[in-house]
Amino acid sequence: MARFGAIDLTRVNFAALTNAFPLTGVAALPYVFDSVEHMRRAMDGEPGRRILEDFARRDLVGLAIYDSGVRCVYNVRRPIHRPADLAGLKIRVPPSDIFIEIGRALGANPTPLPFGEVYSSLQTHLIDGAENNIRSFHSSRQFEVARYWSETLHSYSPEALLLSRRTFDRLGARERDLLLDLARESVPVMRALWDEAEATSRRFVTDAGVQLNDVDLVEFQQATAPMVQSRLGTPPLRRLYDDIRGMA
Repeated sequence: MARFGAIDLTRVNFAALTNAFPLTGVAALPYVFDSVEHMRRAMDGEPGRRILEDFARRDLVGLAIYDSGVRCVYNVRRPIHRPADLAGLKIRVPPSDIFIEIGRALGANPTPLPFGEVYSSLQTHLIDGAENNIRSFHSSRQFEVARYWSETLHSYSPEALLLSRRTFDRLGARERDLLLDLARESVPVMRALWDEAEATSRRFVTDAGVQLNDVDLVEFQQATAPMVQSRLGTPPLRRLYDDIRGMA
């Protein structure tokens, strides 16, 4: 939650919005983006505009789309090089249908848990690992317990900055224009800060002895491909997915 004067702005990961706003689910799908640059290009372009405009269906104003890092798997057991290495591992995921489905597609046992319970659950072996961005891995100090970080790069699911339409409409015309301008201008600032913090986190966990490894991305993409196709069952979703892929 952020504030603009006396206005509460809400920042929500796309994966938590997919039931109410199916278009957001396309951007949370595994391997829909090839890189951070691809994600940013798509979210700055027509695909991102469509997603932001879709929030109006439920009386929300989509102000901006922010990065939320690329999500990877980390665990206490072993390096993960291919999906078969996840077999039998309990991997914490957020309580989101799409991340639960990704975990299953990769052959893991996805275990929804609140984020605040992950550290102790790794310590007690209630779970074997989790998936998240490297900033969260660092800031939560989960790297102290989970010593294997594998670059699965399975989701770049971004975040939406949202405001209720009722609150937006109560603003004067100049305030509305200012808010929209500031939201747009905040995106490159946020990205620069994110990139710097992410690089710091990567250096920190590496220096702390966490073992980082690449994976066979082709195998991971193949494992999740049926799940991706199953979530593109309507023309708007298929069109958005094709447009994003066309910007790779």
